[in-house]
Amino acid sequence: MQFGENRMQSLGDVGPILTPLRIRREGYNLAMRCGLRDFAPLLIVGIGVALCGRSSAQITGTVRSSATGKPLSGVLVMGESLNWTKSNSDGRYSLPPAKFRGPNASPQVPVSFRAEGYRPVTRIAETENQALDVSLEDGAASKWAVPLCKDAGRVKPPCGPGSRPPIRRAIGYEMLLNLPCNSKNPQTYGDVDYSGYVLSYKSGGATYSLRTMSGALCCAGHPLATQYLNSRSFTERGWSTELKGQRIDGLDARGVSQDGTYWRWVGPPVGEFAEYKIADSEAARYFDAILDGMCYQPKF
Repeated sequence: MQFGENRMQSLGDVGPILTPLRIRREGYNLAMRCGLRDFAPLLIVGIGVALCGRSSAQITGTVRSSATGKPLSGVLVMGESLNWTKSNSDGRYSLPPAKFRGPNASPQVPVSFRAEGYRPVTRIAETENQALDVSLEDGAASKWAVPLCKDAGRVKPPCGPGSRPPIRRAIGYEMLLNLPCNSKNPQTYGDVDYSGYVLSYKSGGATYSLRTMSGALCCAGHPLATQYLNSRSFTERGWSTELKGQRIDGLDARGVSQDGTYWRWVGPPVGEFAEYKIADSEAARYFDAILDGMCYQPKF
């Protein structure tokens, strides 16, 4: 598993995450104040400075309600890398060109649309210069309420007849994934600006992996374009966590690849994600049980 290569691909899929953690959260708050329209952070080892800059827009369009046809304002529109914006009062948006896209990046760009009360939608723009209009559906029924870890309670998983349940292990950073008793010891990987865990599972003579990642070069809040393009089908739903009157939102995307294998990606707009790819049905069920049991533990 070439995580270094995967991380370099993620340079086209980074978000405004800076370390140390305080800088990361302050950068995110500044991005929100700037409307996520013109956010161009400078990433420096150990130091992050966030600035509101301007850049010419390429992908443009209008966001409407599928039920009423009326334009929707304030919709968060996310492309690759640091190109984020919001729709205006007429539902119009202009997405700046991606920053830090690798030289071998696909010309297609995944564009995700998020708004409270609506189902998340991801569309693929064929190039970085395209008109892309979308309609959002009511997503209340698909909302996943993720509990805070302090409120989730401690669940003791079955570890076999007569055995004493050990202290439950977990992986993740703010997204905490509790591991079943029969799980293998997770591996760690990382560099000065990112880190994560890899959990393996054997099925049908093959080994599959669930990984997490968090850090300065993670992430754009959705899977890479290739994940969508290589899928027979995929579905998306929003998830949220309530903390002191503030809501933390995220995306839960999953699909079936062209070769019949399964994938899933879970994460907030910035800072962290967990995913598995190319999994058979048994491994997907095993990893899904872990992801479905996620709780959230803010570091601030």
